[in-house]
Amino acid sequence: RVVDSRCAPVPEAVVELWQNSPTGRWLLAGREDLASPNAVFAGAGRTYTDNDGRFTFTTAFPAPLTYQVKRNKGSYTVTRAPFLNIKVSGRHLSTLNTALFFSDDVRNDKDETYRKLSGKARSDVTIMVKQDDDEQLVGDIQLVISGKAPYRTY
Repeated sequence: RVVDSRCAPVPEAVVELWQNSPTGRWLLAGREDLASPNAVFAGAGRTYTDNDGRFTFTTAFPAPLTYQVKRNKGSYTVTRAPFLNIKVSGRHLSTLNTALFFSDDVRNDKDETYRKLSGKARSDVTIMVKQDDDEQLVGDIQLVISGKAPYRTY
């Protein structure tokens, strides 16, 4: 759900998500892939919030991300916990661009970025995950965009 700084829902906000695949690769599906009758991992998506500020994505669980960082005197390996990149923008509001982590993932504590966050900031970027009746993981998070969403009048 997306809300403004007064906790009022933000309707018609643009929500963009991108992530690596379950095998740890960054992929973006082409037009042929998306038009195929066979399901593909698109790697990214865009949606809009409803009148109550709610949105949904259905995606694959991302793999941890490992990469090399080179410095003047050598290099070292960085391993990131699984995360989603998300960008939210609403009319007349600031844009929120952040990474979202998954609750109860033991790899979060080893992620340098996650460890540097305060307890409040960690809470703000952690998706509460649970299993539904079909044994699928379902996540829930409230994202706050700075500013005040304009009231709609008719």
